[in-house]
Amino acid sequence: MSAVHHKNYDIVIVGGGVIGLAMAQALMCTTAFSVCVIEKAAWSTALPSSMHLSSSPVSALTLASIQLMKNINIWSHISKLNLCFFDRMKVWDGNGIGCVDMAAPLSGYPDLGCLVENDILIQAFLSQLKKTTAVLLDQVELFKICPSDDKVLLDTSQGTIQAQLVVAADGINSTLRTLAGIPTTTQSCLHHAIVCQVESSESHQRCAWQVFKETGPLAVLPLTPLTKTSPSRSAIVWSSFPHKAQQLAQLDSVTFSQTLTQASEHCIGDIIQVSDRKRIPLVQQHVNHYYTKRMVLIGDAAHTIHPLAGQGMNLGLCDVAVLADLLKKTVSLNDWVPLQFMLKSYQNTRKVDNDQMRYAMNFFQHVFNQQTPGLHSLRQFGMLQVNRSNLLKRSLMRQAMGFRKSLPTLMQGFN
Repeated sequence: MSAVHHKNYDIVIVGGGVIGLAMAQALMCTTAFSVCVIEKAAWSTALPSSMHLSSSPVSALTLASIQLMKNINIWSHISKLNLCFFDRMKVWDGNGIGCVDMAAPLSGYPDLGCLVENDILIQAFLSQLKKTTAVLLDQVELFKICPSDDKVLLDTSQGTIQAQLVVAADGINSTLRTLAGIPTTTQSCLHHAIVCQVESSESHQRCAWQVFKETGPLAVLPLTPLTKTSPSRSAIVWSSFPHKAQQLAQLDSVTFSQTLTQASEHCIGDIIQVSDRKRIPLVQQHVNHYYTKRMVLIGDAAHTIHPLAGQGMNLGLCDVAVLADLLKKTVSLNDWVPLQFMLKSYQNTRKVDNDQMRYAMNFFQHVFNQQTPGLHSLRQFGMLQVNRSNLLKRSLMRQAMGFRKSLPTLMQGFN
């Protein structure tokens, strides 16, 4: 993307996806540190097609994440045509009468969040970062790291790069995390996810739908239509046992559309068109230590969870906000003791929040995976009671919207 101006930086970010680029943009807005982003793949210069369905990743952004985007001067550069705000969430049990229906007015806000394709976010970040002093390098492979008390040397396909702090934002299979020798705990979620986009005969009504089937949760997430006259467009995340997911992936488009229409209980009518499908094994992974020496982990490099609540990207963006807030208060990265104190503060802050979300996803997955009569009846009763209580629904919505007891500075402004 950009020529190397020099090879010594204050901060090098490894990974140029949404989280890595958000980290870079946050630093550009809040600090005077020199920043370099290196990405193994090639950044695409083309926006997603506005005429075709795709299986590109889609993120559900909370109001807190949206506020972060506003505070780091990105949100206004994302076309409103690419954003689909939703004002309702409906979750129900496919094997009973349990249902929780939550509408935005109860929360006191007009919307609960929005859906946007990750490629749209990446292009917005790249466009803005090119106007800053940040150095953007793609197609750079990381071979080796040599950390010391005063710097980290990164041996890459474009030569040696030196940094005082290295941020790992290179995802679940983080190369930097592996080279740093940071151990991970990995557990299968027992599901694979079928990911695609569809057009339907009826509107999604700006509602995020989720039904829990015997084999796993099926989420139908609202997207903007491809054209003004086209049918309703939605993103599908269908989590199921591996053998079932493989069967779904191998169905022809017509049969898959019919199967999906039935499984979603016609919540958006008939599925009339479907994109290519991706099958993704789901794993829950986390590290106990978010940093070592002069290296720190954010996003999926540090933690992944089951996508049933759509919170993975939001947790990563909260990592960005907290770390950027702390770096803003850091005058220099030279001094070892203050740097270690800052990194420990980041770990202590984020590990609690991320672990709580991981435990919550484990609980919900366990509750809805169980089909024993007693637990099934208790689950139905519980959902009905929640749906009758505005207090409980308001609490659930506020959690889903990103409200926390103490939001980082870069996420403040909406509450």
